[in-house]
Formats: sequence, C-alpha cells, structure tokens
Amino acid sequence: LLAEGRSIRGLVRDTARAAAWAARGVTLAATDLTDASSVARGFEGVEAAYAMVPPAPAHPDPVALYAGVALAVRAGARQAGLRRLVFLS
Repeated sequence: LLAEGRSIRGLVRDTARAAAWAARGVTLAATDLTDASSVARGFEGVEAAYAMVPPAPAHPDPVALYAGVALAVRAGARQAGLRRLVFLS
C-alpha cells in the first residue's frame, strides 16, 4: 500500500518502538486496543482497517485479553464509522 502511495495509519502501543514504520511513511497513532474510545480516535477518518493483536503468551489470561481487544476494536470501529474491518483472529 505504501508503494502505491496510499495513506497508512498504524495504531500502536508505543510510537517510539514503531519509529521505523513512521520513517517509511506510516502515520502512527498511540492507541490502547482495550479501550474502544482510544480505538475510535485511531480509526477517525479511516476507510478500512486490518486489525491484529500480537501474541501475549505471558498474559495471565490471554484468551480474555484477545476477547477484550476484539470487543473494543469492534466498538471503536462502530464509533468511528469505519466501513470495513478485517480482524485477524
């Protein structure tokens, strides 16, 4: 998408850790994927999104974490009026 000149926004926990993506032209938005309002702010003005949650095997309850993220991403997408969402599960 970047090679096609498309605008890309990356919703990330830590923008400093994603600096290499910013250097390639990705606009970064610090986002808490467990908070629907934070996700909605990240999705504002976006046409479509591909959402993926990195593995968290050390989390005490990773299944609950992933479920919570899925619900927050869905709610945030709805709040922002996102028309297309692909969620990798």
